[in-house]
This record gives sequence, structure tokens and C-alpha cells, in this order.
Amino acid sequence: MNPATELHSSTLRQIGLIAWVEIRRLLSQTKGLMTLAAYVLLWLLLLLFVVRDAVNVMQQPQTRDMVLELFGEGTVSSLFNWPVAEYALYWVFAIMLQPLFAILLAAGQFADDIHRGTFRYLSLHCSRTALFFGRFCGAFAVMALLSGATVIVTMLMAIARDAHLVGNAIISGTAMWIVLLAVLLPYIALMSLLSVIASSSKQAIVYATLYFTLLSIVVWSADFLFAPLRYLDYILPGAFSSVLYSSTPLQAIGHLGLPLAQCLVFLALGFYAFKRSDV
Repeated sequence: MNPATELHSSTLRQIGLIAWVEIRRLLSQTKGLMTLAAYVLLWLLLLLFVVRDAVNVMQQPQTRDMVLELFGEGTVSSLFNWPVAEYALYWVFAIMLQPLFAILLAAGQFADDIHRGTFRYLSLHCSRTALFFGRFCGAFAVMALLSGATVIVTMLMAIARDAHLVGNAIISGTAMWIVLLAVLLPYIALMSLLSVIASSSKQAIVYATLYFTLLSIVVWSADFLFAPLRYLDYILPGAFSSVLYSSTPLQAIGHLGLPLAQCLVFLALGFYAFKRSDV
């Protein structure tokens, strides 16, 4: 093995090790366990007391007729076309809530360790490249596990209601999970950037709030101020969520180019800031 290949292999091993440490840290620290408990409780409440009851209502023909009369053929009515009703409702809540959890979980990737000087010690044992992308992959892996667990619970609810949905539930559930992970990528990457700039995880969350709020206001007012400003939509994660609401997961795969591009841009900026930072 030549030196370049060996170095590349070593970096990948370090990234994997750091990502695994991030997962273990979530499961071993009080802060991580509290976040995990809040996540689990919220989704249990939604699935058991909102989604399950709403599915029973959606099965009634008069409900569909009423929705079509009120909203017409559009985003809301498209939810009735899903082969698994539980997934239609889960999809709406997931697009709204999962990014918020991703922001909260990913906010502490670097800020606290940079402030404490911990990275000075870590940099003696691995490269900055491994540190940056290892932490990012760790945050992504945590969200993949959490979102995967909620998809599985939703799948079991659907199968328990109708055993004939097994095939559709597995295929649609897998596609939904993959699309959801792609949607979460730019949020985690953005927090990688903001966590490098901020001095604490709380400050990173404040920066994220300001970023989404101010940029949304600018984009909203573009028609009144300066029309080209509306193109700032392209650096705002979740700006095109309305397209996802009216799509099934298989249809949404065709709209994943933007979130993937946003992820690459935020990661590039975050890595540049991390390499330039004095840690």
C-alpha cells in the first residue's frame, strides 16, 4: 500500500472511530439521554394519540370529500393518495420536527470543545479532517438511528392495523427514511459550520435561529425590495419543503438535488472555517 492510500485509509478509520464516539456520547451523557428521552416521548405521543386517531378519520370517505371541498386538489388532498395512511401523517410531522431535533443535536459538534480547548488534545491524535467529518458523521448517524426508530414504529402501527400492508409498508418506509435523511443533511452541515463559529452549543442554536429567521424575512420581502433576493432560497435548508409535502417519498427522490448541494456547500464552508480556526 502506497503512503497516499495508507493515509486515506487511516483518515477514514479515524472518521469512523470519532463518529462511533459521538453515538456513545449521546447514550452515556445526561444531556444526551435527556435529549433522547424528549425525542422518544414526543414521537410516542404523536404516533399513539395523533397519527393513530387521525388515520381512523382519514379512512372515512366523507373526510376526503370535506378536505377536497375546503382545500381543493393540492398538498393536503395528496395525503389521501398514500398507500399507507400512517406514513402520510408521519411524513408531515417528520418534515416539520426532525430538522429541529437535528439542529439541537448537532449544535454541540465543535463549539463546547473549542471553547474548552479539548480539540488541542484531540488534534494530537488525529487530523483536523478526521475531527471535522467524524463529528459530522456522528451527528448524522445519531439522527439516522432516531429517525429510523420512528419509521419502524410507524411501520408496525400500519401492519398491526392491516397485515396486507406489509409489502407497501416496508418499501415505502425504507424510501421515506432515505429521503428524510437526505432532507436532514443540510441542517446538520449548517450546524457544523455554525458550531465552529460559535463559542457554545447554545450560541450555535441562536445563530441558527437568526439565520433561518432573517433569511426567511429577506426572501419573503424580495418581491417588494429586490426580486433577485428570492434566490437566497437556495441557501435556506427546508425552503422547498412544500414540494415534499405534496410528494410521496418515491416522488421526492427527484427533489433531493438541492438539499444535497446545500450540504456540500455548508460542509465546505465549515471545514474551511475549522481549518482556519485557532484550536
